[in-house]
Amino acid sequence: MYSPVRYEGLVFRPPSEADSLIIQATIGCSNNFCDFCYSYKMKKFRIRPIQEVLDEISDAKGFFGNRVRKVFFADGDALACDNDYLLELFNFTKAMFPQLQSISLYATAKNVLERKNPLEELIALKKAGLKMIYLGIESGDDVILKERNKHIIAQEQEDACKIILEAGIELSVTIIIGLGGVERWRENAIETGKIISRIAEAMDAKSKFYVGALTLMVPSKKTGFPVTVYLAKKVEKGEFKVLNSHEILKEMHLLIENINTKHEIIFRSNHASNYLPIKADLPQDKERVLRLIDDGLKGNISLRPEFIRGL
Repeated sequence: MYSPVRYEGLVFRPPSEADSLIIQATIGCSNNFCDFCYSYKMKKFRIRPIQEVLDEISDAKGFFGNRVRKVFFADGDALACDNDYLLELFNFTKAMFPQLQSISLYATAKNVLERKNPLEELIALKKAGLKMIYLGIESGDDVILKERNKHIIAQEQEDACKIILEAGIELSVTIIIGLGGVERWRENAIETGKIISRIAEAMDAKSKFYVGALTLMVPSKKTGFPVTVYLAKKVEKGEFKVLNSHEILKEMHLLIENINTKHEIIFRSNHASNYLPIKADLPQDKERVLRLIDDGLKGNISLRPEFIRGL
């Protein structure tokens, strides 16, 4: 079947971008060190030539016409591109799709902080149509971030998130339940809850802040990815112990307990990796969510079976 978009390798997108046109502005991830993530390990990072991307958008226009409402720019961190590149990309995309309502992309905290003028540049991207940035903070615990080779500290991630919100761009952060394993599940829950709270406290009335929770799933031989490269190698050696479903719910409960803010957070755990899908607006739904997790811990509600969980 003909497709106007020519994808290189596997392409990943947030659940909320299921109905978006996905265009690879970059290939791979500029920070491809995390030992828990295999998404881009088989790709060498590069920024695609701008004309190549524009031609692909033109082809998509010819195929989809004016039906496109949302565009998501992949791969792992399209914000690695400089502003001149992105402004040309966004303006061309808007010209091709006059009914466009949303432009979004993945980013890392370093993509934000390493810009010459982070706030001013993000404001310019916002004015050019960038509506949402998805950023993986994964954990608020510096020990875990170091162990997982994130090559960043929690304070830097917090700073980047606050700049995004100050620029008026909607922010969706990803956190990973179980990332600290059995040894640091408490620290992962508490410190991640705290960093989410601090980011939320920097919001103004117009800001939108989403938190998407995933549950750690370790690549194995059955996935087809080389386990010698990833966290799976540490699991096989007994150096890292993965939480079971009951322990995951305990961590999630402690996480929610430690999210304390008066500002609205749109919390979701609808990713396929999670045992218990949750949709909530915090802080107003906090007690309801805690009761729901308690019901899961007590066995009063069914959890997602292992065989249908996925990355």
